[in-house]
Amino acid sequence: MAFVIGLNLSYSISFNIIIRRNGTAIAQQTVTRAGSAGILGAIERFNDSFSYVDTPPVTSGNIVYTVSIQTTTATAVTTVTSEVRWLNVTRFIQ
Repeated sequence: MAFVIGLNLSYSISFNIIIRRNGTAIAQQTVTRAGSAGILGAIERFNDSFSYVDTPPVTSGNIVYTVSIQTTTATAVTTVTSEVRWLNVTRFIQ
């Protein structure tokens, strides 16, 4: 995933990337960034890698996976958006 944040000079941000299976959280990664934008209203983009291998339960119905972003702290951050990049899903069948 890529994250685009609008900044005001010195900033800090922390958020969680959460993977859920059928609404239940099965994996979480915390990301923290801080720095100095140098100019008011700057935009910074950074990428984050998060790999997870799941063995879903045997079921006769559908299994739904969701990825969500939960901001925990933000200082001098004006906007936050996410972009899906390099998403890979591989299904193994036995």
